[in-house]
Amino acid sequence: MSQDGAVTRKPANMSWDEAAAVPHGALGALHFLRKAGVGPGKKVLINGAAGAVGIFAVQLAKHFGAEVTGVCKTDDLDLVRSLGADAVIDYTAEDFTKNGETYDVILDTPGTLTFAGCKASLTPLGRWSF
Repeated sequence: MSQDGAVTRKPANMSWDEAAAVPHGALGALHFLRKAGVGPGKKVLINGAAGAVGIFAVQLAKHFGAEVTGVCKTDDLDLVRSLGADAVIDYTAEDFTKNGETYDVILDTPGTLTFAGCKASLTPLGRWSF
């Protein structure tokens, strides 16, 4: 598809079900980042940064001018860095809720966190979304 195109043909080697799922991650990430007011000067933490929604959330948050921290497993650290994350946290080695950092937005894409667990990692006007 061209950069300016809105519609393209489905690749022959892709099923209709697979094609229908393609925009899911991007649209989910875009919705949550817009609702949270992500933009220049915001610190954003994305839990699940290597997943279907997370990979788009990292790229979109950077595009919007935010400082992005991605949380993922060891095997995905390089991928998340390559997407533009300013920092990455390996959740198998570090609990971000205990490192003293605070964020304007915490986006929990896999839904594995709780607000109570993240509250201390949010700035006073911070937003938590899952």
